[in-house]
Amino acid sequence: MTRPPRPRGCGGAPAGARPAVLQDRVRFHQRATTAQQFRGPPGLHHPGERLRQRRREVDRLAARAEADGTSKEQSAALKANAERLGATEGATSARVTGVEGTTARVSVTFDGNAVSTPARDPVKRLKDTPEPPGAWAYFGGESAVYSDTLDALGEALPWMLLYIAVMTYILPFLAFGSVLLPLKAITMNLLSLTATFGMPVWVFQDGHLHHLLGFDPTGNIEPNMPIMLFALIFGLSMDYEVFLVSRMREQYDQLGDSTEAVATGLGSIGRLVVGAAVLMCVPLAAIGMSGVLTIKLFGVGMVFAVLTDVLVVRILLGTSVMKLLGRAAWWAPGPLARLDDRFGIKETDAPADDTADKPVPVPAG
Repeated sequence: MTRPPRPRGCGGAPAGARPAVLQDRVRFHQRATTAQQFRGPPGLHHPGERLRQRRREVDRLAARAEADGTSKEQSAALKANAERLGATEGATSARVTGVEGTTARVSVTFDGNAVSTPARDPVKRLKDTPEPPGAWAYFGGESAVYSDTLDALGEALPWMLLYIAVMTYILPFLAFGSVLLPLKAITMNLLSLTATFGMPVWVFQDGHLHHLLGFDPTGNIEPNMPIMLFALIFGLSMDYEVFLVSRMREQYDQLGDSTEAVATGLGSIGRLVVGAAVLMCVPLAAIGMSGVLTIKLFGVGMVFAVLTDVLVVRILLGTSVMKLLGRAAWWAPGPLARLDDRFGIKETDAPADDTADKPVPVPAG
């Protein structure tokens, strides 16, 4: 069994990497759009079971053909290696299912769901098992791909969070000239994201309201979905934050009173922001009516996140924090204030119409 130098899994992540994802409560599930969700009418053969049956037949034929093309010494070595892998904690069986030249395939099975968070531990132990001398190992299958997916997400997630945090602070500072408002925006976004991640767990993972929404709970969530929701909700939340705070800043520049500016700004643009959120929810609700579980989760999750962010986080909590901060909400130290004056993102006034000062010619006669 000689192979090229060993890549650890299909995703390119180290075998021992532990992704910084929500594993304490959220149970991820990658098989979200496979045949098990496309259940036909009663009496129709389930395609997933048929595929598994065909695969078992192919494995039996491959194992039988392996005995014809391999020497007794090679067969004994392969069998010993399979038994060694089968002794891994959590493994239920291991057998050679194919030999081609200097490459052999060993299928190892485990108890439980192949694509769930608990399945990562047996895969990690299997990867840590040393190979026979002169051999390298590739790892495939649903469990290995699932584990590598989480590893890859865990490696990229800290950089994603750092990039979003830095840009979320710099751009609002340049827009509003305040050192506290960007921190307030990030805090409000985190509150909104907490509710956004809690709803899919309560509804789609734990199965609450599944009769009302029309789906069968699987007890897991696809690992890519929280990342998508995080990025989209963070962006939409900042949009609503900019709409509200920019109008409050205009009023503060005119009135000089922070409390009055918050009340006037909210009264002038609050309905517009709520209306924009409701319009956003219309197509998202249509997406949430899909029969595919991942698409339904995306649509329902986005509707919940948008309404929660606008009605609770921005309109209620955000304006309350602005009122409590008072004039401090618009404060910046001298050097940063000068930096904002020079490079800040400001609205430009329209050129004045000087035609009113020009005399109107009167036709002669």
